[in-house]
Amino acid sequence: MSFNSIIFYTGKIYYPQNNEGIDLFVKQEKLNKITVCFHNEIDVVHKLKELYHMVTNAIALMNEEEREAESERFFLYLISYPRYDVKDYLQPLLKYFHMIGYLKFKNNIYNANKQSIVRYKVEFKNKEGKLMTTKGYSSLLQLSDDTGKKNDITTLPTF
Repeated sequence: MSFNSIIFYTGKIYYPQNNEGIDLFVKQEKLNKITVCFHNEIDVVHKLKELYHMVTNAIALMNEEEREAESERFFLYLISYPRYDVKDYLQPLLKYFHMIGYLKFKNNIYNANKQSIVRYKVEFKNKEGKLMTTKGYSSLLQLSDDTGKKNDITTLPTF
């Protein structure tokens, strides 16, 4: 067995809160636990596709204000917990948010940090000015991957 055939799925996964059905599914399928797949990750991918459909259905039932708040939560999740291991779940979910008119500035679910030196500390605030999270960036290019703004850190997107 080679190490290329081992995939680690870590526990912190995004889904809308206060939804008993989705919460129960995540717990039953152990998507909130660390999972190690040695050869066949198809089972995990299948579970993630089921979760995607449940999440998009839940978001579709929300009103506009709730969708906006959920898009903010999803964005904060993407920048706070970079998860390339569940790209088969997160990338279609980002496309879904684009389809319903949110997060169009965010093109990728994973923003690789190519340098170890943090040069910019960015505070993300909502429309009311409430601090949502702070993140360090090593370059303006890395920052623009998350915000969609090119070389202008004074006009970051607000929610």
